[in-house]
Amino acid sequence: MAKDIQGLRLVKRSDSSNWYIHGTVFGKEVRRSTKTSDREIAEALLVETFKEIRNKILYGDKPRRTWEEGVIKYLDYAQKSSLVDDVFHIGLLEKFLKGKYLDEIDDDTLLPFIKSRRKDGVKSRTINMSLQMVRRILNLSARKWRWINVPPLIDFVPEIDKKDPYPLSWDEQILLFNALPSYLKKMCLFKVNTGTRCQEVCQLEWKWLVKRDDNIWFFEIPKELVKNRLPRIVILNDIAKSVIEQCQGNGSKYVFPFNGKPICRIGNTGFQKARKKVGLSHVRVHDLKHTYGARLRAAGVPEEDRKFLLGHKSGMSMTTHYSVPELKLMLEYSNRVCSNDNNLVLLKRRSEWKKSVSSTKSAQSPKKKRLRLLATP
Repeated sequence: MAKDIQGLRLVKRSDSSNWYIHGTVFGKEVRRSTKTSDREIAEALLVETFKEIRNKILYGDKPRRTWEEGVIKYLDYAQKSSLVDDVFHIGLLEKFLKGKYLDEIDDDTLLPFIKSRRKDGVKSRTINMSLQMVRRILNLSARKWRWINVPPLIDFVPEIDKKDPYPLSWDEQILLFNALPSYLKKMCLFKVNTGTRCQEVCQLEWKWLVKRDDNIWFFEIPKELVKNRLPRIVILNDIAKSVIEQCQGNGSKYVFPFNGKPICRIGNTGFQKARKKVGLSHVRVHDLKHTYGARLRAAGVPEEDRKFLLGHKSGMSMTTHYSVPELKLMLEYSNRVCSNDNNLVLLKRRSEWKKSVSSTKSAQSPKKKRLRLLATP
């Protein structure tokens, strides 16, 4: 490492064993103790001193901003489509980052958070979603708001426990949905018949519903709520339509409210208790979307049309330019997944098949009551 930088150098005084930084840089005279006798540490402090002075010249003096200030700024900036999830992860991080300055947040700062979540049995993917929230705020603080000079590099944890998609069988769906509270049952039944994402369901508003005279119903979801930032049309097949009919007149602007307010998460305690009760602890809320997609594929729906029905970006060219014949075709395709059709058998890997058989047997009552098909909520 260089002994001097742009006019700054390390010197020793006769009355001290510590190194001192002396010199003039950018017209500013510097006389500062490093408070260490270690040459290597002193040289590192010399570099930091130069950077500090240079940044003040280039950007001016900046007040140090806290994590809380970053959160407040971000919530004003954030997109509506991810806001509920963002607030959830920010809440998890608050205990560990409260009072921290943005420029001191790094992997070591976040290590206690990661250990705590691991101890709670949380999966790596969920932990990384929280870490992504930290990354986003730090990047905005550096590149957009100019609060810090360089955003720290936050590493994700390895996703060695990542689960593969698990499409539900018909029996598994019936078992799970019958164990859910009424409000969650409607949301999940709607989700598994439309392929909507969680926040699209939780934030769904009545004003987006379109009822055509030819009996085609669909929701026009604005781009602000859609993950890929494109407006989306959600076609309602017969089951999804029946769910909406039962929800009408709820006195709220939201389709699926709880006490008049939107529900933050479908995968809440009620969902977790229900899946555990019926032996389907491995099933996630997002698997309902996978189920819809797998059933469309099993029903012979072409890939491009599956992408449109699932709201994938590559399949949404029809979103803002569609015709009545196209809507009718999409409705016909979506209605193919409405019945418990033996032709829509979803082949599973051996490990998934064992889970399916085990959970179905364990959840059946001793009287072996016939399972009721959920055609309506």
